[in-house]
Amino acid sequence: LSARPFPTEFLSHLELAWSDTLEVAGDVSLRVPPMQADFCKRPDRPSLLAVGDEEGGVLLMDTELPAGSGLLTAWRAHRNAIFDVQWMADSADQLLTASGDKTVRLHSCLDRREIRAFNGHTSSVKSLSCRPGEPASGGQFCSSSRDGTVRLWDSRTPGGSVGVIPDAHAGGPVIAAAAAPRLDVRLHHPPLPGVGEVMRPGGGGGASSVTCAVFIDSNSLATCGAADGVIKLWDIRALSASGSGALTPRRRRSSVSAPKPLTPRQILAYPGPGKPHGYSHLAFDRGRLFASCLDSAVYEFRPLMLRPEPS
Repeated sequence: LSARPFPTEFLSHLELAWSDTLEVAGDVSLRVPPMQADFCKRPDRPSLLAVGDEEGGVLLMDTELPAGSGLLTAWRAHRNAIFDVQWMADSADQLLTASGDKTVRLHSCLDRREIRAFNGHTSSVKSLSCRPGEPASGGQFCSSSRDGTVRLWDSRTPGGSVGVIPDAHAGGPVIAAAAAPRLDVRLHHPPLPGVGEVMRPGGGGGASSVTCAVFIDSNSLATCGAADGVIKLWDIRALSASGSGALTPRRRRSSVSAPKPLTPRQILAYPGPGKPHGYSHLAFDRGRLFASCLDSAVYEFRPLMLRPEPS
């Protein structure tokens, strides 16, 4: 991690143009809290924005259109809040949604139709991330859940689920054995009332919640939890539906040897002062991993490269 001062003068020049404000309206109330948004990744549709709201609605907006005319279409995708939305690879039609109803669903935006549902989580699904390099017609993606698992899916297979990491962030706050990497505190927000508390094990079942999982390359996955205060990096080539083995068929050394449990390749310890805090979200951009922490700070990490082949 390179430690360099954050250009605070850049933030001082940021302004909100009210003409660019997009309001989300629902069935019950005129204004509904938007939960998550994702811009289309196709080069010819960079202004296409998908928004998931608290009532389970999906809205498609064109941010280049004048204020008040940017809403293209909207429909009810879930009967519970949508916690994440993700465009499928470079598609401008297929959209994934993760919801509090414990499901992930794939939609066709052109005709507002559900293509299929992915079932397997036993609690709210918190995040989605598409595997880099997958075709726009569908492919592999991962989801994380309050049930403590990370699941890998393939929209082209009948069952859907092709791998699971059980108990990815189980237990309370953890101090990693390895030394914490140097950090660059890029942003710091004033603490809000009730925010920044460490979740304790047994707190309503959310202590082991995997709040976010994001691909950092086609074979590497970063995850964070609500309570343990660490970020874990995984090699998904060692993953199968049982939580061990190989995702892509590989020659086994022995047909009778017991599969090894999947373990993270690297653990990034909590870099802040005091007791470890959990994380709420991760974002990866050009080699930098940004982590939104419950201590009201955003940390930047530069994770080490994983070994070329899984053990």
